Amino acid sequence: MATSSTFIFNPELADHIDEAFERCGIDPADLKARHIRSATRSANLVMSDWQNFGFKQFTLVKITHTFAAIGEISFILPTGGFDIFHATLKRDGRES
Repeated sequence: MATSSTFIFNPELADHIDEAFERCGIDPADLKARHIRSATRSANLVMSDWQNFGFKQFTLVKITHTFAAIGEISFILPTGGFDIFHATLKRDGRES
């Protein structure tokens, strides 16, 4: 199936609120100001929760380790190191 162009789906917050109340069986025309304030507050809380989930870029530290001995298969993270987020293996100046 061929497509002719690209479409961006980016509804406004009001559209999300209307859709949520419609799915609950409530006509958006019956909404009062308190419903809108409550829905906006709930959306802000969800966004705040999502923002605080996952890796924080400012907590990541770049460390370069060169294996000196042939056959060295492990190394100890520096003090305060917790986990390896991303690793790249380079051999003879090229990534593999």
